[in-house]
Amino acid sequence: MSINSKKSAVRNQLTMVNNQLANVVNINLISNGNYYIPLLSGSTGAEGVYVNSDLSYNATTNTLMLKNLTVQNPPVCNANASNSYDLINKGFLNKYVGDYTQGWIYDDWLTGDVSGNLKWISTVTNSGTVTSQISEINHAGIVRLNTSNGNNNSSAALSLNTTISYSSSKIKSLRFLARPLVNGDLSGVVVYFGIGNSLASSGNIAAWRYDASGSVSNTNKWECIVNGNIKYKLSNLDTLSPLNDYFVNKWVVFEIEFDSSGKPSFYITLVGTTYRTLVYSEITTAVTTTQMIRPFVYINSVTGSSKQVDVDYVDWLFTNITRG
Repeated sequence: MSINSKKSAVRNQLTMVNNQLANVVNINLISNGNYYIPLLSGSTGAEGVYVNSDLSYNATTNTLMLKNLTVQNPPVCNANASNSYDLINKGFLNKYVGDYTQGWIYDDWLTGDVSGNLKWISTVTNSGTVTSQISEINHAGIVRLNTSNGNNNSSAALSLNTTISYSSSKIKSLRFLARPLVNGDLSGVVVYFGIGNSLASSGNIAAWRYDASGSVSNTNKWECIVNGNIKYKLSNLDTLSPLNDYFVNKWVVFEIEFDSSGKPSFYITLVGTTYRTLVYSEITTAVTTTQMIRPFVYINSVTGSSKQVDVDYVDWLFTNITRG
């Protein structure tokens, strides 16, 4: 067979293969709707194509949805200057650089010194206490919320005065640097780091919550709460993730950010271990934009044993103007 004849045969074969592929794969650009991701049962040879209802892509919201995610040999993450926090000079925090020129107002309303001139109010029931603790390295002034041993539903809380509050649409971000569950007693306790129009309510609230109201430590660990509903659990993360944890005696930055319509997103940083991580973004439910909400920290001992939470500082970023 001549060279030209061989070239012609190859071209004809390629044309036939391309026509077959065209009959099998028809690619269309999509911008909305939910689509399942194809799966193969093997890595070589002729294989059937399968889908699973737990693995899909929503083109409307640009969201990849899967039930669990496991990363083999996950890298060790350490906080660096681009996403960490200046824990000493709290008035100059990396996260808020540049926001001042855009009409945002920064306020550090709890600096850790319970005896200072602060703007928060404490609430205690059944012998709960709020006290100052000795400063530690990188934590200049610590406030401890403590429940009383032997009193069921003993609680302690911190919040701003009702006169210092804003609509969720006027708040950009708030964060709590805290050490939850200090004494390692993980059962029979509820902890909130959140914002709302009342403490630990079931409505008009966005909060990080640890809810172990039973007799054993909660396997759900920490949850993202919007208007009383659980939106995400950190236990959904891989078991090897340092964020799938109770955070006993660990310093953690719990953050909540709002978009212009009052829908919250939840971020978390395990200080010195992980980067600032987006855990959940709410896309449908807004925290009230018609009522004023304010930050709060809350701990309740359901079973009556002593529980403790340490707070280094709480700050937020808000505006007096209408957000675009």
